[in-house]
Amino acid sequence: MIAAIRLVLVALVLAGPVVADNAVVPSHVPGLDTIPDLTQTDPRGNFSNGGRTFCGPVAVSNSLMMMLAEKLAEEDLSHYDLVNRLASLSCMKTHDRSGTSVKQLMRGVERFLDERGEQNYYLKFQGWRRHDVRHRTNVNEPRLDWIKRLLSRGGAVWLNVGWYRRTSEEGVYYRMSGHWVTAVGYGRDSFGDPNPDYLVIHDPAPRAGSFPSQEFVKMARLESGKLTGKMRNLPRPARDLYSMEGGMHLKRGAHLAILDGAVGLRLSKRKAPR
Repeated sequence: MIAAIRLVLVALVLAGPVVADNAVVPSHVPGLDTIPDLTQTDPRGNFSNGGRTFCGPVAVSNSLMMMLAEKLAEEDLSHYDLVNRLASLSCMKTHDRSGTSVKQLMRGVERFLDERGEQNYYLKFQGWRRHDVRHRTNVNEPRLDWIKRLLSRGGAVWLNVGWYRRTSEEGVYYRMSGHWVTAVGYGRDSFGDPNPDYLVIHDPAPRAGSFPSQEFVKMARLESGKLTGKMRNLPRPARDLYSMEGGMHLKRGAHLAILDGAVGLRLSKRKAPR
């Protein structure tokens, strides 16, 4: 009996640590070429209005080019074609001035996936921005563990960033506008050192550079403050939202970037062909 127990213990040690199904690996940083990093103003895309407000469809396209690589190749759909398709009136309805709202982006993703026969996929939102009931999680402050879990399991996450400037009132910030970026990883800083407070993003804005790069962004939880602006659901407390610092390229005139929301997608597992 003792010998049998010893054999079991040895087998467990050799097999490595046991990880629960819901556990998240401490860090996940894919190679730079794993997920594309397109610039929204790339002239080769011939995007409407030069792509100035195309951060939404471009951020989504980065993930879908990786997740649906085989299908898009069969359709002979280039990355630029994909962006224009997502931004079109039949998908996201991206506006040349106002860009893409949370509702528009998520409805567009749904339409695109449904057209390609994707079923039983998970598409949800965390944050305070307006969204459809079917995408609701009842979480108004995006949670890093939710973002990490999706990314570690091959899902996609698109971050809705708010650009804020300080006001004359202490701790009160005014929302100027917003931006979309692609979350690709987490758990390491720009030096490669482990740090649970970091997300890794691909930023489609030209201020982040015209060549593919990874931005390592420190997520700092806000303990107090107030957000104001002209959007629905404002004003609201800033508490428990995240300021995006470090590698985040701020829009001109903004004093800080705050994570207003996050869209998460996970495709259903396909059966392997026989």
